[in-house]
Amino acid sequence: MSGIFEENRLISLLREFDASLTSSYLEKLRKFKEEAENKDFLHLFIPITDPSLTEPIAFRIEFSEPILVMLSHPLCRMHAKIYYPIEFERERFYVTQLGMLPVYFVDLNVITLIKFWAEASQQASPQALASVLSGEAKCMKLSPAIKSIHYSTMNFIIPFGASLWRMPEIMDEIMSRYLKYSLWLSPKPGFSFSTHFLHGRASIKYLLKVAKTLCLIDEIKGRINIQIMNKLIKARKVGIRMLIERNGSFYFMRREAYAPEDVLDELLSIQSRDKVILSKSFLNAIVLEIKEKAKSFEFLSVISDIGASYFELAQTMIGYVLLKIFNSSDKVAYVCNFNELKKTFNDMLNQIWRHLDLPPTISDRIASSFDLALESHYPIFIRNFDEIYYLHPLVFSFLYSTLRSDLFQKEGKEKMIKFLNFLEKMNNGTRYIELYLDEALDMFRGESKRELLSKLFKLIRKIKVSKLLQTCF
Repeated sequence: MSGIFEENRLISLLREFDASLTSSYLEKLRKFKEEAENKDFLHLFIPITDPSLTEPIAFRIEFSEPILVMLSHPLCRMHAKIYYPIEFERERFYVTQLGMLPVYFVDLNVITLIKFWAEASQQASPQALASVLSGEAKCMKLSPAIKSIHYSTMNFIIPFGASLWRMPEIMDEIMSRYLKYSLWLSPKPGFSFSTHFLHGRASIKYLLKVAKTLCLIDEIKGRINIQIMNKLIKARKVGIRMLIERNGSFYFMRREAYAPEDVLDELLSIQSRDKVILSKSFLNAIVLEIKEKAKSFEFLSVISDIGASYFELAQTMIGYVLLKIFNSSDKVAYVCNFNELKKTFNDMLNQIWRHLDLPPTISDRIASSFDLALESHYPIFIRNFDEIYYLHPLVFSFLYSTLRSDLFQKEGKEKMIKFLNFLEKMNNGTRYIELYLDEALDMFRGESKRELLSKLFKLIRKIKVSKLLQTCF
């Protein structure tokens, strides 16, 4: 795609901000392009080019249907609304406004940034967000308006006039569970998935690298005030250990971090209410590496969950293991068999168990604790005898939009498995006529089978794109 786009300005600003990080991003983008070519996906993306480089500097993905995002005070804490001058002639500027809103983009399972321009930037203002960000996380949708919504591999969303709309409250819990149990981002060097930038016209102010992993709190220290994008954040210094994965090996890395006082207040409230001892528990948490040009620091941003028993640890680690297996395969719904899950889980547990100091609980003596922990994940992870399936967020959105939310209940499990297996048949290249005659399509009454199959093929491609982003970045 020729012309000047946001990516063109950002690649220039990123070079000035951190040349090595720019090289890391471009190298991972090259890998993404090669993998997309090998899978015959490259035609699905819009390439963004730059005169200074021979290879594309970014790719965009179009969404012509509504997309789901999650907002909460901890997730959106770094939102910003700034004046943004755009030069249209020599020394002549048009001043607009840019609103940047960090969100959990459920469909692609990524923490990203929505960029609202001009009047739409009001949606990233403190006044507009005040009611939305008070209380629990909320599920919203962006419905395409002027044109399709674009997602860039530089990890931002351009809504092109789309506005945020509240989804029914019933969606909040299931989307929160996707955030809690299916988003995992092990800390890694260089540019990583969910990295995003807070910037103005002339410079990148902050680069935020997102890690979502298990954390242990060792020590809570003194108070400090942190200034970020004109926001004063009251925080405490904390000593933490973050779970790191390198080439299949797991270990905890000690870090000095800052925790906002509201995050610590929530932890202390849980400690008091549930009689949990922080030093004898673990956190399922988002930690931001906030990088300025000259320095960086860790920021304990979001607490997805706190656990203090084997059952809670199993719940958390099952999600970690299943997503790791799923993203490494070419499947779109099937993950693995039960024995593979149990073996991978035990391998991981053996490596990290000595670092944990969990108090003894009743769940330790229940022989079926692991099985119960797996069953508790329905409908995100579904066990059917010896087989385990993953209900990708894109599949969830599709079923919800087609009014088949009955499949999310345990009573609909048989039909759900039938539908997920049908997606795998499509993924495996089953002949069109066999797909057309498959009884799995009969559950979608009132819609042309031809149109339905077309939608499902697009759905499968989107799932594969989502997995490609996860593995390449």
